Amino acid sequence: MPAGHTSEIVSRDGCVTTIVPPRLGGRWWPTVLSDDGPSAGPTLADLCVRISCGVATGADSVFVRRLDQLPVELKRFAYPTISGRELRSSCSELPRSRVMLIPYDVDARLMRYEKLGALGELLGHAAVKRKLEARTCVARKPWYAFHETPPLREILRPKILCKDIGAAPEFWIDRTGEFVPRHSVYYVVPRDPRSLDAIVTYLRSPVAQRWLHENCQRAAKGFIRLQSRTLQGLPVPESLAASSSASRQRRVTAEQGELSLGAVR
Repeated sequence: MPAGHTSEIVSRDGCVTTIVPPRLGGRWWPTVLSDDGPSAGPTLADLCVRISCGVATGADSVFVRRLDQLPVELKRFAYPTISGRELRSSCSELPRSRVMLIPYDVDARLMRYEKLGALGELLGHAAVKRKLEARTCVARKPWYAFHETPPLREILRPKILCKDIGAAPEFWIDRTGEFVPRHSVYYVVPRDPRSLDAIVTYLRSPVAQRWLHENCQRAAKGFIRLQSRTLQGLPVPESLAASSSASRQRRVTAEQGELSLGAVR
């Protein structure tokens, strides 16, 4: 496209904006909203162990169950789980109405079928097994595996949750690290869990909200579509990055001191 060439953007409400499109395949949306461009400083990814979409089982109707209807013999495979639809602004606490049955150990290794006991009996029922075998992931995985392998050691940590699609970016805290988010939820795992509140406060701030509005993709009706790459690239203040790093270093030092003391004893 020739340098200086302009284009008109017509939004759903009929408003027309004239812009100079970004060159070399750059994204248009920040330009439409007059974004000042990416920051060269720290980003949210620098503060986190993982920023990712929730677990994709490929068959939630099989693996996700109501907690109040869960047989006792399946409880050892059950983890509290939550979907984007269940994340509501009016809720101060995360709802514990559903669980995900997970045939993996904490090291993300698929358990041997013969070790699954009651869960194996459930999954091996003829109708259930046919449903699981019909998934595309079975071409490369055992028939009872998830569509994506769940990294449980990272998921089961204190974390921040957000819907994949919403009218605006909203954030909730899983302080205990018990919840396994489903595919319609993104999760942000700080390196230091003590920085949870500081990070969420920033994510809810006008500065972060504006950046997300300007850089996230749009879904139907103008809703915001969050993605891992966008969240990872969110610029954060130097002070927040420094505070998170210092807090993590203090924790590591304290843990090393406890280990040393234990060795002396």
